[in-house]
Amino acid sequence: MSDTRQALALDLLGTVRASRLGGASARPIAGAPRLRVQLPHGVFDTLDWSLGGMRLRMPAPPAPEGTEVPMRIAIPGRVLTAVGMVVRYDAQERAAQFRFTRLDQESLTELARIARA
Repeated sequence: MSDTRQALALDLLGTVRASRLGGASARPIAGAPRLRVQLPHGVFDTLDWSLGGMRLRMPAPPAPEGTEVPMRIAIPGRVLTAVGMVVRYDAQERAAQFRFTRLDQESLTELARIARA
């Protein structure tokens, strides 16, 4: 985690908020399995993801940059919930990048477990 320069702070509601230090972005997890993510307007596949966020294949921008979007992330045997902020949309790649702004401790633990598998 220190390589991603990501600080995770647990707030009083048990929500993990990801905050970047020094502007460095989280690195995608090499060999991480593809995940399916449900947003308010459809279900999309991950191109890559990390414990700090994810990039999804999308035909159009999900919302303006800076907008927070509820997410349901399908993992084997269960569904995790999170909130992600739209960081950018790349029209050539047809991909949207999200940074997690809310991810409960249990969901973070599950994503870390999948990343290590």
